[in-house]
Amino acid sequence: MPLYLPNGGTLIEGSPLTSVTSKVGTGRADLALDCGALGTAAWSMPIVVLPAAPANREPGVSIDDGADFTNSAKVKLHLGWDGLLDRVKVSNDGGFAPSKTKEIKLREDGSLDWTLVELAAERIPRTVYVKLHYVAYGWQKQTYTDDIILDTVKPKVVSATVGGSGAVTLAAAQRTLRVRAKDNKSGIASMQVSKGKPRKKAKVVKYRKSLKVAGSGRLFVRVRDGAGNWSKWRIAG
Repeated sequence: MPLYLPNGGTLIEGSPLTSVTSKVGTGRADLALDCGALGTAAWSMPIVVLPAAPANREPGVSIDDGADFTNSAKVKLHLGWDGLLDRVKVSNDGGFAPSKTKEIKLREDGSLDWTLVELAAERIPRTVYVKLHYVAYGWQKQTYTDDIILDTVKPKVVSATVGGSGAVTLAAAQRTLRVRAKDNKSGIASMQVSKGKPRKKAKVVKYRKSLKVAGSGRLFVRVRDGAGNWSKWRIAG
């Protein structure tokens, strides 16, 4: 690798350190300089490869890339920065209490796994706090935050009827399925309608209270809330 000596600016050509610089992380290089009759000068130096700042992302943190709800306390943090960043402090506490804070070296592209704090009241948003450490400037005073609502409660199909008659084996070419559902927090977002028997691979469509279904046979329906929780299947009748 090119090496500039600080006392004279001399450039020494050498082989590329591709095995050390091919991925993000810390390595070490052993260098030797032939000093002729005087012998050999040798030294070892750390080489730190830092991840590039994500494109089109301002400095800060985003939980699950901007999601409003999650059904799991385990989330992914997406970071943004504008310099040579080597590590971050992440906390579930605004005062960065040691028991709720981790100092993490950046090894990847700015995405970190994190576990939200457990609370008895699920309606309270979970907030994550982040401080950035730049190689040239140290820890920044600014704290970045983002919050998300943890929703682990499954929605419920209150009622499901076919054609308003209560029959489940109508032979009509097209039937009207009416569905009523409820959710405690994130709202009903989508649904599945399966013919014959419950099938998890049935097409997922946007939730609606009334929709047309072609063909005959029993119909099963379930709904999903905004956090990704599925209800139990219910037979339409």
